[in-house]
Amino acid sequence: MLMEKLSLLVFSRNDIDKAIDLISDMYQFSDEIVLIDSSDEPKRRALLRWKQRKRLYKLRIIHAIALGYPDPLRMYALKQCSNDWILLVDTDERISRRLKDRLKSVISAASYPAFAIKRYEQVRGEHLGEFYTWQIRLFRKSRVLFRGYIHEQPLVKGTIGKLEDGYYMKHIEGLRTPSHYGRMEMFDRLSYAQFNERMMELLAKGLVKRKEEAERTALGRVLRAMLLLYQKMGLKDPDSEIGTIDYLTMYLLMDMGYMRMEHNLSRDRIFGTIRTRIRQVRGISAEKRTEAGREIFEIAKKINNVGIIKYLGLDDPRIVARLNERYRGKPQGIDLFIGLLKEKYRNERGK
Repeated sequence: MLMEKLSLLVFSRNDIDKAIDLISDMYQFSDEIVLIDSSDEPKRRALLRWKQRKRLYKLRIIHAIALGYPDPLRMYALKQCSNDWILLVDTDERISRRLKDRLKSVISAASYPAFAIKRYEQVRGEHLGEFYTWQIRLFRKSRVLFRGYIHEQPLVKGTIGKLEDGYYMKHIEGLRTPSHYGRMEMFDRLSYAQFNERMMELLAKGLVKRKEEAERTALGRVLRAMLLLYQKMGLKDPDSEIGTIDYLTMYLLMDMGYMRMEHNLSRDRIFGTIRTRIRQVRGISAEKRTEAGREIFEIAKKINNVGIIKYLGLDDPRIVARLNERYRGKPQGIDLFIGLLKEKYRNERGK
C-alpha cells in the first residue's frame, strides 16, 4: 500500500510555548508541519531561533496578519501546505498516542475525504471525562471549504468518516471561548433565508454529516418543512432580519445541545443561560433601530451568503501579503478585522 503524506497545520498567536510543545509532540508523525504564526515580533523571532537551534527541517513558519481568531486564514493556510492530507490541531489540543501511531495508515487506507475525531473537553490528567464534541480535523484539503466563522466545521465534498474511540483528541485547557471572540457576535445576524440554512447546519453538526446528507434524513425533512411553514404562516420576508424570538430560540437550542453533551442540565445553569441570551437578544433588538445596526445586518447578510474568507479575499495569498505589509507594526487583532469588514462594505456602497 502506497503511504500518503500528511501535513500538520497549526495556528499560533503569542502562545509559542504551547506551539513548541505541540510541534515537538507531533514532529515524528508528520511529513510537514506548517505553522501560521501571527505573534508579535519578539515571539516570532524566538520561534525562528528555536527552529534553527533544533534543526527542524520539516517545520515551515509562515507569518500572517493577526485578525483576532485563526478561522479567516484557514483557506490561505491550506494553500501553504504541500500535501493533500491535512491534520488541523490547535495549540491547546493533543492527539492520542494510538492516533499518532496510526495516522499514516488511516489516511492511506481512507475511503472518505474527511474524518471527524472525538475531542474530549473535560480532561483531568489521564481522565478524559464523558463530554466530547466531534471535530472534522483530518481531511483532504482539496475536498473541504472553510468560510471563516469562529469555531466552524469545514464544508466537506463527500461523506464524512468517524474515527473509532481510541483515535481521539483532548482539549488540554478545557472548553472556553476567548472574551474578544464575543466582538464578532455583532455579525451573527440572520435573514429568514439564512436562518433556515443555519438551523440545517446545526442539525448536520449534531449528526456529524454533511448538510446535504442531514437534510435527507427524516429529521432533516421535518425540520425544513416546519421552518418553511412557520415563515409562510407568519408572512416572513426571506430577506428580512429574523425576530427576537427566533434569535432566542436558535441560541437556546445551541446552548441546550452543549449542556446536554456536558451532562450539565442543572437548574442554575439553564436559568443563567436563559438570562444571558435574553440580554443578548435585547441588545440586538435595540441595535436594529439604529443606522449602525442596519449596516451591521447588511454586512452580516453578505458574509453569510459568501463567507467571511471569500468576502475579504483571504483565500488569496497576494491579499494576505498586502495586509501583512499594510499593517506591519500597527495594531492588529479583532478590531482591525471588524474594521476590514466595514471598510469593504462601505467601499462597495461608495461611501
